Formats: sequence, structure tokens, C-alpha cells
Amino acid sequence: MLSPLFSKQRYAAALGVFSIFPTVVAYAADWEVVRSISAAETYTDNVRLASDNEDKQSDLVTQIEPGIVVKGTGRHGVASLNYSAQGRIYKEQESSNRVDHRLLSSAKVVLLPKHVFLDATGTISQELISPNGQLALQNIASTENKSTVTTASISPYLLMPLGNNTRAELRYKHGEVIYEKETLADAQSDEGTMAINGDLFSEQMLWSLLYQNSRIGYANSDIDQISQIASAGLRYSITSTVSGYGEVGYEERGGINWPGQDSPSGKTWKLGMAWNPSETTTLEADYGRRFFGVTKGLKLTYTAPHSSWHATYLEELSTQQQLQFERANAALRSDSANLSAPQESIQFVASTVANVFVRKSATLGYNVKTAKTETGLGAFHEKRDFEDESKEETVRGITASWGWVFLPRTKLMLSGGWQQAMDKAETFHNMVHYHEIALTREIRPKLQGALISRRNQQNNAMDDGSYVETLLTAKLTYLF
Repeated sequence: MLSPLFSKQRYAAALGVFSIFPTVVAYAADWEVVRSISAAETYTDNVRLASDNEDKQSDLVTQIEPGIVVKGTGRHGVASLNYSAQGRIYKEQESSNRVDHRLLSSAKVVLLPKHVFLDATGTISQELISPNGQLALQNIASTENKSTVTTASISPYLLMPLGNNTRAELRYKHGEVIYEKETLADAQSDEGTMAINGDLFSEQMLWSLLYQNSRIGYANSDIDQISQIASAGLRYSITSTVSGYGEVGYEERGGINWPGQDSPSGKTWKLGMAWNPSETTTLEADYGRRFFGVTKGLKLTYTAPHSSWHATYLEELSTQQQLQFERANAALRSDSANLSAPQESIQFVASTVANVFVRKSATLGYNVKTAKTETGLGAFHEKRDFEDESKEETVRGITASWGWVFLPRTKLMLSGGWQQAMDKAETFHNMVHYHEIALTREIRPKLQGALISRRNQQNNAMDDGSYVETLLTAKLTYLF
């Protein structure tokens, strides 16, 4: 259960301190600082996302968004901070006026060269809180189905040589997920990991040992979810490009209800093959078993000078907290992304159930870039089985984008997507799709303008929740 020390008010203050942590880390480093201020005017013909049989209300929304991006690189670490505050003023819906804070912050610090390190992240974003409701794809609409979500993690770890070609890693990780609204439960986690790896006889055969102990506590529960995992692995290079690997272990779970098991536990094993014909191509596939059943995995990546594509599939135990951290980490990996960009995918929409579930997820992506064009395609399919509640959710969709620099400093961007979210009990069945046309131009070296036309639509198989929304936006951004 969450400690009283981590009340939302105190946590917000702690996060404010954390958000400037990277600047301390990067002291006396190479700096890159970009400040910005943007102003936009958006017309929406359906500000409350009313359905066809309801009265639609149009509105004019003024957006003011100051932001700052700070990146530092030094002898003792790298750090970045990307922050913006979006203020929205509604001409008609004055009660909807608000300011949304957005943050991407990360740091990797060397505390003791070669031995002691620290990783830390912090994010603030606005997320959908239920798949059963109005799935607003942007922050313009006035809806209750969104919440500001704060995530933070800190992970010190120690690397120790234990002999020739043998190394040990001791790591501790603390994580927090805080929701502005009470619809979903705040979560706090602690995880300790000990890993030892080395080679056996030669570098052709590698071995590893792992022990992990973790705990997740939810604000609405007095019972923590606990897990212990111990495993041993072996990897053998069959050729210079092909290797096989295997893993055996044992896991115990506590604090969750599982059909026929008070405390789920059991032996685990996994066998896999990997093919690495070059630095740009990787293919891995594995098959195994855990206490909840068979597991399968696939990872395929290819990178060329002007294109890349990937395909993944995994089956694992997951939690609501883990999904939020995955979304945060995905945003951090693309830290150059514009924080004010619309949320195009609701793949990571948080479940209404805050317990452990079996997750089966597949993704496919392709990107290609030429001198004047950029093309991106993506598809995903995810199934979540809540064994203890006999519930099942499925989320799937596709996204596509195409950009064309048809004049100097002028770009045309077309994008669109479709997604379906539903559950087995048919308490919700939503489909959303959107398409957008954006024209951007660098008016001056530090002044950018954009004209955007967008249409969002949701079809709900239930009685309510369907809507159509059209938005027109004019935006100016000044960098300094």
C-alpha cells in the first residue's frame, strides 16, 4: 500500500525537484538549451464530444504553451529535460479552462567510475483513463475521460568484476505512478535484482544467474503484489551469426488471485534462437512455459540508411503500472518528439482492472525517409486476460503518416489511424479513427507556423459514446 509520505501534494513537490535534477547532473557539461513559446487558435465543432442525437456545441479555444528543452552531456553522465505547460482558454466553455503540464526527464549518472551508476526518469502526461467512454484523441475536447498521469523512477546499481570475464550487477529500482483523478489507483513499486554473468571455457558459451524480488502496492488495496524469480541461463554461439539459448528457473507470486492457486508459483523454462547476420539485422524467437501457461516471443529488426522496420510479439504477465511505464519509456526514447503533438495511439489505455494480467502483444512498424519525404506505417494487436476476474480486453489498430517537403522550409503532412477496443463481456466496444492534414512552414529561422485540419470519429457499439469532431487550428511557435 502507498506510504502516507507519498501523498499527491508532497509527490508533486518532489517531482518539481526531480524535474531539475538533470540540470544538476549535467553541471559543467556540454549544454543544449532551446526555449519556445507557441500560440494557437483552434475551432472545434463538438467541444464536448456529443453524439449525433445530442446537441453539439462548438467553441474557439486559445492555447498558450511555453516550453523548454535542456540536454547536457558531461564526464559523469547525460541528462535531458523536455517540459511544456499548455494553457487552454475556452470562449464558451469557461469552466473547462485549465493548464496541463507535460514533462519528459531522464538522467544516467556515473557516481563512481566503472562501478556505481544511477538511472532516473520522470514524466507528466495526459492519458485516457478508461476504454469505456469518450476516447478523446487530443486535449482540446472537454471530457472527463482523461487524467494527468505522473511517473517517476530511480534506479541505482553497482557493477562488480568477480574474476576473468565474470561480472555481477546489483540493482534497486523504485517506481511511482500517480493519477490526478481517483478513477485509477496510484501505485508504488520496489524491485531488487542480482545478476551474475560470464563465459564458460570460451566466449562461445555464456552463462547467467538472476534473482529478482519485487513488490507493487496500490492505494486502494491493503495487499501488495509480490513476486520472486530465480533463473539460470546458457547461451551458445553455433556460428558467427547464429546462437541458441536456454533458461530454467522458478517463480512465486503473492497478493494475487489465480484460478486454483492461492499463491501462484511454478517452474519456468525458455528455449530460443537468435540470428544476427549484420549489425543492422536481428531475429530472435523463443518458446517457453510459466505457471500461467505457454509463452512465445519474437523480435525482428532491420535498419538501413534511409529505412527501418520491426516486428515483435510477446506473452508475459503485466500490470497497469507496467503499461504506464512502457508508455513513458517509449516517449523518452523519442525525446525529440514534440510534446504538444496529438496522442495518435490509445494502445496503452489503462485497464479498469488494476490486477496482474496475461498480456499478448504484437507490433509491426515501417519507416522510410528520402530527401523530401517521410513515410511511417504501424500496426498493433494486444490482448489482456484478467484471470482472477474472468475478464478479457482486446486493443488493435493501425497508424500511417506521410510528409513531403514540397517547397523550401514548407512541409505537408498527412496522417491517419484506426483503433478498436473491446472486452469479452461486451461492456464496451469502441472504434476510433482520425485523419489529419497539416501544413507547416518556417517563416523565419526561429519562427514556425502551422495550419492543421483534423477529423476525429468514435463509433460505440453500446448505446452512447459515438461522436464526430472536426478541428481547425492555426499555430505559431517561436524558438529562442
